[in-house]
Amino acid sequence: MQRERGCSTLYLASRSTLFSGRLDKARLQTNRGLEDLASRLQALGPTGPDPGHRSPVTTLGETRSHLATFRRAVSDLSLSPSECLSTCSHTMIAPFIRLMTGIARSGAVPVSSVDAYENLLLWKDTVGLERALGGRGLATNALANEEFLERIFFLLTEQESHERAFLSCAPDALRERLSLALKTDSGKTLEQIHRRLKREPGRAWDPGLEPEIWFDLLTEKVDALHSCETLISEALPHTGEPSTSPDPGHTWPVTCQRSEEAVIRALPLFAALSGAELAGLLRHGAVRRLPKGRLLFLEGEQPHHLYIVLSGWLKVFKATPDGEEAVLQMLGEGCALMESSVYLDRPLSASVQVAQDATLLSLPAPVLREQIRSSNSLALGVLTSMASNSQKMIRQIESSRLQSVDDRLGNFLLGLLNDQGRVSRSIRLPYDKSLVASGLNMKRETLSRALGRLKAKGWRVESNTVVIPTLSALCGHCDPALSAECPSRDTCENSGGASRETAKPA
Repeated sequence: MQRERGCSTLYLASRSTLFSGRLDKARLQTNRGLEDLASRLQALGPTGPDPGHRSPVTTLGETRSHLATFRRAVSDLSLSPSECLSTCSHTMIAPFIRLMTGIARSGAVPVSSVDAYENLLLWKDTVGLERALGGRGLATNALANEEFLERIFFLLTEQESHERAFLSCAPDALRERLSLALKTDSGKTLEQIHRRLKREPGRAWDPGLEPEIWFDLLTEKVDALHSCETLISEALPHTGEPSTSPDPGHTWPVTCQRSEEAVIRALPLFAALSGAELAGLLRHGAVRRLPKGRLLFLEGEQPHHLYIVLSGWLKVFKATPDGEEAVLQMLGEGCALMESSVYLDRPLSASVQVAQDATLLSLPAPVLREQIRSSNSLALGVLTSMASNSQKMIRQIESSRLQSVDDRLGNFLLGLLNDQGRVSRSIRLPYDKSLVASGLNMKRETLSRALGRLKAKGWRVESNTVVIPTLSALCGHCDPALSAECPSRDTCENSGGASRETAKPA
């Protein structure tokens, strides 16, 4: 169907002068694939692998109906190339990708294998879109058009995102096999075009490059990805094969340490779920450990998983016009990452990087959205979690706008002291001072001067550790949010967040 999408786009872009024979062949291949799929889906029964999801047979029937209408419009030249790409991608190909990954997740398969499979499918689809879009540009001489170039750049960014996600969870043997499959003369030519696109967008394509040659160039890459897709699918359960996973009601469904399990159980997102409901959701999840410096997302990417921090720190940032980074948030234990983008299925509005070695709970976005629609308890948890995060963002904005530099730093240090349970006067900064400064909306030099003023009062600052004179030395910086989480709130006269002018030591 991806091949038919590409052929149909070029057929329309050339007003039926190109790809007529290829389009007929692609349609026959699509028909054979649909017939084969229909016979295989019979083994799934009327509801498919998961009663909570759409029936695969229903999806197939709707796709066949859409396909007949789509083909008539292509043959009549009553669709524009853009409408062709959009209709075929959203009404036919995307539902099948969701169907295939849903069936894969229903079996007794390691989560990493299914994640690799899903990201490979999405990677292959964006390469197919590049094939169709680039061929259209060549057929209509629109290669220097600004809108065309923006769409190509966006597709390349999506490809890089899916490629990184695939490589992060695919086994070494599969990564090596794919690397070899892509190292062909066509692959090198394609890399050269992509490099030139970044340097000289208007001169990326060779003057003699024809739409047919471009189509074949990208088809070779699609076929290489498809060969790896086949290898992964052979390791997945056969259609209709029941899951042999342990009963989620009796076995903790993700592999993690006890401390991480405690964090998961305490998350506001899951607060209203029963033990069986939580286990059923986590059966689709995985716990991942990522090193400092790992880039998790780039701004504009489509999030395919919801990540929740179990330990460590993530940096949410945007690039400024002068090439610097503006840190928007630092996310620690219990924080969900860009959850509104996941729930709304929208591109991310910022980039995310691991600031300190982190352990994350990963939940597939399609599964999560489907569960939210069918579970009032999970929907309530989503509202609670997003409301809590919204309050944190409001407090952060208030702090940066209304508090002095010293108050911002004091409030930050008091939060760290409360997090460690006030067991020591030594407070360790959780990440680099440059990130501390950015997160507090100040320059590194401003932070250094603020720490210098603390030294003058008898505090000790040793590398990334601040030693306070007494455990109550920071109580003057308390606010209602910190007071509610303070281990000493029951005995502290400042409980409830008294103003700094009237606050008394704990």
